[in-house]
Amino acid sequence: MMSLALREAEIAEDCVTQQGIRLSVRAVCVFKVGDDAVSIANAARRFLSEQERMEELVGRIFAGHVRSIVGGLTVEQIIRERNRVAQEVMVRLSSCFAAESESVVRARRGPCCLGITRRPGAVRRGG
Repeated sequence: MMSLALREAEIAEDCVTQQGIRLSVRAVCVFKVGDDAVSIANAARRFLSEQERMEELVGRIFAGHVRSIVGGLTVEQIIRERNRVAQEVMVRLSSCFAAESESVVRARRGPCCLGITRRPGAVRRGG
């Protein structure tokens, strides 16, 4: 049986900003399987045998989007526009699943929690 319950994917990633500064990013995404027949059928095909790993699998995709978004921004943008970063992550995650599986998993609207700290001695030089 495929669960339609809310689930959480929590990540802790080292990311590099557009300026080459390494940041530790912690984030939580709340998601669920869409409750329409197509989403349930697609989710069952994709996750039924690995339902217990669903948080891990969605978390990997989530982490990739977080790294990509942080990599395109400066530290100042990330600090000043934290809500924008969270919204962009949710948009990318939602569209990723919509494109792959017709909304197998829907990211819940609302805050995506992001915690960001600078890694000591973490400035990349050269290029």
